[in-house]
Amino acid sequence: MKRKYTGTIPAISLMFVFCFVLGVQAQENAAEDPIQTQDPIRLFITGNIHDKTAAVQQVSQTPESADTLSLMAIDYVLDYVPTLGADSDFLQLAQAAVAALGTPPAEQTVPRLNTLFRIFSDDTLRTAVLEKLSYYTQTKPAQTAGSVAIVNAFLTESLKPNATVGEAHLAAIRLLETAKSQSSFSVLFSYVLRGPNAQLSSAARDALNVLLPDGMQNIVRILTVNPSSEKLEIFNLVCENPQLSDAFKAETATNALEKTIYNTEDISWVDQELIRLHLEALGVLSELSWTKAAAAVMQLFNLCQKEYESGLLSDTQFSSVIEQTASLAADQASPVLISYLNALNKETEETGLCSEPVVLAVITALGELGDKAAFDYLLYVTYLDYPEPVIQAARNALAGLKW
Repeated sequence: MKRKYTGTIPAISLMFVFCFVLGVQAQENAAEDPIQTQDPIRLFITGNIHDKTAAVQQVSQTPESADTLSLMAIDYVLDYVPTLGADSDFLQLAQAAVAALGTPPAEQTVPRLNTLFRIFSDDTLRTAVLEKLSYYTQTKPAQTAGSVAIVNAFLTESLKPNATVGEAHLAAIRLLETAKSQSSFSVLFSYVLRGPNAQLSSAARDALNVLLPDGMQNIVRILTVNPSSEKLEIFNLVCENPQLSDAFKAETATNALEKTIYNTEDISWVDQELIRLHLEALGVLSELSWTKAAAAVMQLFNLCQKEYESGLLSDTQFSSVIEQTASLAADQASPVLISYLNALNKETEETGLCSEPVVLAVITALGELGDKAAFDYLLYVTYLDYPEPVIQAARNALAGLKW
């Protein structure tokens, strides 16, 4: 007698088919997305370059373990860069490795990042490297001295004609601002003067302002050897910096006179930008009443007298020099101004010509100094054919002499 089968067997068969399909589908999913089924480090070790990049990108989501795999990836990149350096997939792995580093990254990554910056020219990768390095440039200066040197060289190279600049250059300048290394002073100053674009020049100016408080040695070097336009530029940077003390600005102004006056007889070396520097420096010293610079001020007066006689200074400019010289170098100025008034008196007596603003400035200064040695020369003014305001100023000065 034959057994009768119900629908049980077909149902079981169906279940087996369903399970088989699920199994195949799971295998396909695992093949398509290995990261979901494998440890990232294992995947990095066993996988191809795409798997390695995917593993690094996955581990970046867990910062506590990111540095370990990132260092493995960076070391892999450095080992194989001679062979794969120009490969786009290889570059993508390098970018992923740097991006996955913690914030701040492990300290042992600094030399590796320096090497990555040197061997890759990709702007995106270099920018990422610089952003990671910047975490240590201020807190670990000894460890990042090499990084600063690399960035200095990078920016210097970019000042050459037709050089291509990108985001990495801005990141480089910001790193130097953080590092505050005086070794970067001349590089940043060059970018202020000749930056490839306004954004980079502005960023360099901000960075240089951070270096100025400890940069007197570099400032003096520029005032000593650079062209007049650059001397004026560094002086103005100092004067415009609100973080710098009056004493620092006065010391800079003093150096601006002492380091830039070479000869007070032959003035063929003088140009208009240097004249501007001298007058502005004298103005700063006068504003701050910095009498410590008396010797430099007197040297400038001698130069300005020559410049005035040669037509390089206006009556107004030289009159201001006379007034400021008297206030900053009273003891030394008095006999010099007396001698100069004597020369003006003789000139007026012989030619009948004089500059009213200049002679007024000399007379007023002598009256304020009160040196009785000026008596005869002031009195003589009243006998000459000077304009009435000059004669009246001489009488006022005579009344103010100290006996």
